Amino acid sequence: MTLTYTSSAEIEARLPEILNAPSDNGEIKMLIVRRASNEREIRAEVYVSPEGGMEGDRWAKGKSALEPEHGDQLTLMNSRILELIAGGDPQRMALAGDNIVADFDLRDQNLTAGQQLQIGEVLLEVTATPHNGCIKFSERFGTEALKFINTPSNRYMHLRGIYVKVISPGVIRVGDRIKKN
Repeated sequence: MTLTYTSSAEIEARLPEILNAPSDNGEIKMLIVRRASNEREIRAEVYVSPEGGMEGDRWAKGKSALEPEHGDQLTLMNSRILELIAGGDPQRMALAGDNIVADFDLRDQNLTAGQQLQIGEVLLEVTATPHNGCIKFSERFGTEALKFINTPSNRYMHLRGIYVKVISPGVIRVGDRIKKN
């Protein structure tokens, strides 16, 4: 299968639509568990906790068998940009490796570090750690998409996503609403 990549011009042309994502009361579109490197499982619902992050996700195993980085348990990405660069293919979207894909505005003007987000009974908190694209992202979605997302003048949009930590545990389901607290 030959992959097609979205050009920076295509991203730029669709940027108004992407940035028009809800600033509050967005919708959870996908939930992805990363069992191992390059292994993704799309789920309809997941359990998250402060102790384990997303149940079944490799985050709880930590990096290099060290303690998990408790401040950056889950990743959250805007569904509009991900659908565009993945050509709308859910399996390819899952390759981004983000745990929660939501129709939600992640820009600095909408969310800042410390902002709390409610998804049903689950309470999350935005962390300050930047979430940038890497070589794997480039291989999966193209060099132009990576450059566009990582360009310093575009970073405020958080098109690659953001990190969040779990404050209150519970179940998150596709279709749930994500609201600022």
